[in-house]
Amino acid sequence: MNKTLDKIECLVLDAEDKVVRDFLIELLKRDRELAQRFTRRISSKITENDVRQLERRIDKVIHRHAGYENYLEYDQIEKFVADLMMLITEEIGPLVKKKANLAAFKLVNYIILEVRKVDIDDLEGELFEVSSECQYIWEDILKNATTPEKENMYLWFKTQLDQYKYYFGYSEIEVICEKYF
Repeated sequence: MNKTLDKIECLVLDAEDKVVRDFLIELLKRDRELAQRFTRRISSKITENDVRQLERRIDKVIHRHAGYENYLEYDQIEKFVADLMMLITEEIGPLVKKKANLAAFKLVNYIILEVRKVDIDDLEGELFEVSSECQYIWEDILKNATTPEKENMYLWFKTQLDQYKYYFGYSEIEVICEKYF
């Protein structure tokens, strides 16, 4: 797989700029989701519409794995976790780098809240990778957040701790509250 990726990288780097641009335009015209992703990547501003599109992508990942029953067997969790991690890396990570703190915060929270709704047979604790990544993203967001943003975030964290006990993401939220508030 790495040889293939290296070969692709070499092909792109060796290609003329016009060929790459023409190919990219053709690709983006065919794939709406990829076009939206590209737009978010190059745009300096993240809109509410962008956030809603990303929430729909999160919903698609969850539905693709959990189905209408909203249930995941233990043998389905590894792929589910991989898909969520890819989405976090490809979509939310760049938002944090752009300092789109509230958008990134809202999306991480959305993942936490939606995964909680899924009945998951997670005997081996694979979901810990996702909740851990959410914690890292929250920490990065809090490092860059303004005081009003932090106050808003604190209220969300506090509400989560007050409303529920021992659910997906609970211990990570506890750590965030102890460390940052």
